[in-house]
Amino acid sequence: MKNLKESGDRFEIALTADTATGEVVIAGELVGVAINGGKAGARDVILRRGAFEFPKATGALSIGDRVYWSPTDKHVTATEVPDAFVGWAFDNAAVGDATAMVVLKG
Repeated sequence: MKNLKESGDRFEIALTADTATGEVVIAGELVGVAINGGKAGARDVILRRGAFEFPKATGALSIGDRVYWSPTDKHVTATEVPDAFVGWAFDNAAVGDATAMVVLKG
């Protein structure tokens, strides 16, 4: 098939902010996870599909809860953050848990 250019599971993107490896990258409605990370303006490959473990804000999450990324605090939260919906809780996470499993929207 001549018109297939990318699988869509991973592709290269210009980072809009300094980004660590494994950190969420949001570009409009597109959500992914940085493979290598880098400085703003650098190009990195992001993964667009899968379940990932991220640092979590205080509060519990249940399987299927909508999850948002806080770019300021660099963690996931159930509290709605404008333009930062990243996916759904993949497993339950208790109030005291430091991390949460999230399946990316996509």
